[in-house]
Amino acid sequence: MIIAVFFFSCQVDWSQEEIHLMQTLTIRVPQLDPSNHYESDPLAAELGRSLFFDQRLSAKGDKSCASCHIPSQYFTDKLDHPVGFKRNTPTLINAAFQSFFFWDGRRDSLWSQALDPVQHPLEFDSSIEELANLVRSDDCLSQRYLTIFGESPTSFKLPDSQTIAVHIAKSIAAYEFRLISAPSPFDHFAKTLQQGQTTSHYLDSVAQKGLKLFIGQAGCIRCHHGPSFSDGQFHRLGIPDQIEPPTLSDSGRWQGMLDWQAHHLNAASEFSDDTTSYRARRVKLMQVSDRDWASFRTPSLRNVAMTAPYMHNGSFPTLESVLEMYNLRTNIVAHGHHPEPLLTPLELGADELNQLILFLHTLTSPIADSWLEPPPLCD
Repeated sequence: MIIAVFFFSCQVDWSQEEIHLMQTLTIRVPQLDPSNHYESDPLAAELGRSLFFDQRLSAKGDKSCASCHIPSQYFTDKLDHPVGFKRNTPTLINAAFQSFFFWDGRRDSLWSQALDPVQHPLEFDSSIEELANLVRSDDCLSQRYLTIFGESPTSFKLPDSQTIAVHIAKSIAAYEFRLISAPSPFDHFAKTLQQGQTTSHYLDSVAQKGLKLFIGQAGCIRCHHGPSFSDGQFHRLGIPDQIEPPTLSDSGRWQGMLDWQAHHLNAASEFSDDTTSYRARRVKLMQVSDRDWASFRTPSLRNVAMTAPYMHNGSFPTLESVLEMYNLRTNIVAHGHHPEPLLTPLELGADELNQLILFLHTLTSPIADSWLEPPPLCD
């Protein structure tokens, strides 16, 4: 069966197979992380929301999570990469769909990654002990901690500083878990097709042609699938870390995997709330290989029009420049004997590239007002 969608007298035909494929891309509620039993707790999420904006987490009291993950900027900072770093700041919206975090996947949960900035000398430059002392010394934080976790942070015996810090990180993760995009024009369009409607004002004919390219001829869907438009895997695109000479000096997933497996807060650790889940078991199952060198996590394409610049090092300023790279595959660097098998030049025409870009714009969702400002720490 073919459904013909008309828009301004232009017809785009969709097969039932294509309509079904679109439904696999629509936004939904992500699965809970079994290593964090507090992820579904609204009180933990509210505490995490307060702490996300709290500059007291940094040693000098001048930085918070929101300093780099700016809510009004779709939880990015719009920089190629922050000063002192070589990688771009990824958005946190829809991060709950991921099972690995950072570009190199060196953490396997939202909560374990939340503690990295606290201790990094170029970020919060603080420590686990200082974070725990903040909770102990603040009456409001202590009371909220006791309500959620059932034990006083000022106890002489338990919990210790590491436990307090992990609980705080799990609260921040509970907040970040809720940063899920509202339905975009694409989501509404896919729903109207599923309902059998033959007209839609959500995507014009040009964007619809871009969608057809995305799931068909261009093959974007091979890596960008699922509700976040990401396979969550790691691929080596061959994008150089520097132009002269062009090199792949950033080890990416190769070092990231080693760091993840050795980390004391991974899903198999004593601080995980479920050490029997697949997240925990894969810590020992996966092995690093040459294929992982200079490979980076596939980013979500939701809100992609709002999160420039692009790629792990922020080296592509526009969507047009990204598509030009995929279309021609020029200025890339080969490494080893394992080229990325999915990447061949698209060889699309200018009109087709424009169609793809217009489709990508339909993946933009509005920022929720509740995301923009922190709640009061105490009522």
